[in-house]
Amino acid sequence: MEKKKLNIKGIEYEFFYDERINMWRIIESPDFIEGQSIDLEIDLSNFTNPLDWLEVEKFIESMKNNNSLFIERIEDAKEVLKILFKTINKKSYDKNFYEDIEFNLSGIDFKGLCKNINLNDKFEYDYFFFPQYSKDPYRDIGSFVWRANFRDTLLLGVYCDRI
Repeated sequence: MEKKKLNIKGIEYEFFYDERINMWRIIESPDFIEGQSIDLEIDLSNFTNPLDWLEVEKFIESMKNNNSLFIERIEDAKEVLKILFKTINKKSYDKNFYEDIEFNLSGIDFKGLCKNINLNDKFEYDYFFFPQYSKDPYRDIGSFVWRANFRDTLLLGVYCDRI
């Protein structure tokens, strides 16, 4: 298994390459966003050129330097995802059920710098979440990935991989 280590401000990040899915990843790292243990994935199909590890370093530094802003955006994404979940499943559950839905952050899908020439200094990425019913965490409400797409700290949209 191929590995890549980055040392950013004294913290070592070790990425593993999974050739089956053409992806670099770190699993359950507590070193990206305070209070979160999440994955960082880099799907190489999102890149037309070879992966620039300096971009990855800058993205990680941006998360570390603006941690409270990234945490705020996670909370914003959760609110929008709850509305989408409720809209998609409006006939599946009773009204009170939706109050107890939580979206748990699982990871970040780093997509590199924006391809728009006017915004090519902005990072693009998805947060990915899994929904959970807080009153019964083991209740099956679907194991689909729910995503919030960002350009830097601007929320561009939300979607579910099953739709």
